[in-house]
Parts: sequence; structure tokens; C-alpha cells
Amino acid sequence: NAEYGTQNALLNHFNRSGEGAVDDTVLLQSYTGAVGTALAMSYGSAYLIDRVKNVALRSSLRRLVPFASVSSANMLNTYLMRRHELVDGASVVDEETGAVIGSSQLAAKQAIGLTAASRGLMSFLMLGVPPFVFAAYEKTNIAKTRPALRLPFQFTVVAIGIFTVVPVSVALFDPQVRCTSKDLEPRFVEQTGNPDRKL
Repeated sequence: NAEYGTQNALLNHFNRSGEGAVDDTVLLQSYTGAVGTALAMSYGSAYLIDRVKNVALRSSLRRLVPFASVSSANMLNTYLMRRHELVDGASVVDEETGAVIGSSQLAAKQAIGLTAASRGLMSFLMLGVPPFVFAAYEKTNIAKTRPALRLPFQFTVVAIGIFTVVPVSVALFDPQVRCTSKDLEPRFVEQTGNPDRKL
């Protein structure tokens, strides 16, 4: 979990839209919070689920621990590692000229929100769905009569997820937020002289 949190924190840091350097103190605080969240969600949810008395419910909830912890950590990590963009803003580029015409806090907010949503969707499809697919497979005659096929089946499901879910989740959310000047702060309408200027 610590390794995953570290990898995810670094991914969010280097995928940020801000171009300026991030203060070391802010980076350390963000990293600590991101990794701490991943660990707390994983161990905390497992601890609480162990106290559920209903065996069937406890079994179902355990299947969701990876999804819940990774999804929550993903979304919070995105905010923690990129929250400085909410203050500094994200670079705004004029679509026609390709020139940077300023920075926008509204654009940063939208970009961070879309990134968090894409991470949540990816986590759900990769970690929320497969445990129930595996559980359903265990009830089939094939699983009961040919237990050696269990591992190849699980590997196939995971491989399909990696090669379909990840690209689709990334493709659904354009890394560059497209909008018009009227969608951002009023100064961009004044600066471009056109409320419908594509940015």
C-alpha cells in the first residue's frame, strides 16, 4: 500500500497542469498526506469490516476493500498533489494562436475534478467489478470440476481490464480541458474580446 501510494502520488505530481516549480514543503506535505490516506483507507476499512457480524455481508464488503481504499486514495491523492493549482491556476492557451494567455483557477478546478473522476472510474472497473466476476465464476460447473482454470481465468479478467479499462478511462477524460473564454474568469472575455473564444 505504501508503494502504491508513493507511485500514485508521483504520478499525480508529474501529471499536474501547473508549469511552475512546487515548493519542497508543499510537496512533502502532499506526499505524506497522499501515502497516509492510502494506508489509512486500506487498514481502516479492513478493521471495520472485520467487526460486521453478518458473514455474507462481511464477505461481500471484503471484496470491495481494494476498490474503496484505492479509489478514495486516488481521488484524494489527486487533490493533495495538485491543490496548489487551485491557488496558482492552470495555464490557459488560446486555441487559435497556441499562446499562453494566463492562468485560471476555474480551469484548474475543472481539470482536477476530471482527473479525480477518471481515477475513480478506473478504480471501479479494475477493482470493484472483478471480485464479483470471480465470485460468480466460482459458482459455475467449470470452476467446480476444473479448479486448475481458476488462475488463468482471473489472469484473463485482469489482462482484459488493463488493456481496455485503462485506455478507455484515460480517453474519456481529455488531459486538456477545452472551453470558451466565458467559461473561465471574466478577465479572459475582456482579454480576448470574444466570450466564445476557444481556449
